[in-house]
Amino acid sequence: MGSVWSVLLGLLLSLSPTFAAAAAEHGSGGAGQLGDLVYPLLNFLVFAYIVRRYGWPAVRTYLEERQGRVVEEQARGKTALEQAEARRAAAQERAQRLHLEREHLRQEVVGAAERLRDRVLRAAEESARRIARDAELVQAQERRAAMQQVRARLAAETVRAAEDLLVERISERDHERFRSLLLEEVTRR
Repeated sequence: MGSVWSVLLGLLLSLSPTFAAAAAEHGSGGAGQLGDLVYPLLNFLVFAYIVRRYGWPAVRTYLEERQGRVVEEQARGKTALEQAEARRAAAQERAQRLHLEREHLRQEVVGAAERLRDRVLRAAEESARRIARDAELVQAQERRAAMQQVRARLAAETVRAAEDLLVERISERDHERFRSLLLEEVTRR
């Protein structure tokens, strides 16, 4: 195709002096009419050649890239449409199953609440048992401590009462006798 344009351009360029000479031979009237036709035609052919030779590849590249982008956009649009339709179908199906799902969720929540209640009750019962056991231990310790205090007081009171009694009833002669018995026993050992 490029060679056809080259041939036409060469032919027109080679014929332009002939047209100019013919126009000069026939007078100025004919030259103006022929020149009015030939030079714009020649100018258009040169323009068409330049556009075809240098501009058309860029236009073709742009159009091919644009076609590729359009195809990609169409593919993405088609994919998005398919996804949207799939989501819509899924949403419709889910809406139809919503009642069953709600009932299932209610049962799960009730079951979880019952399990939680049972766990809390078991923990409360275990805590109550521990508190009762601890209270019994504390009570037993306090009872033992009170009994020890009572025994200690009783022993102290008994010793004091015995001392008072001994001081009142033991005479000087009894003291001498106890001393002598103690010395005998110490000397025996």
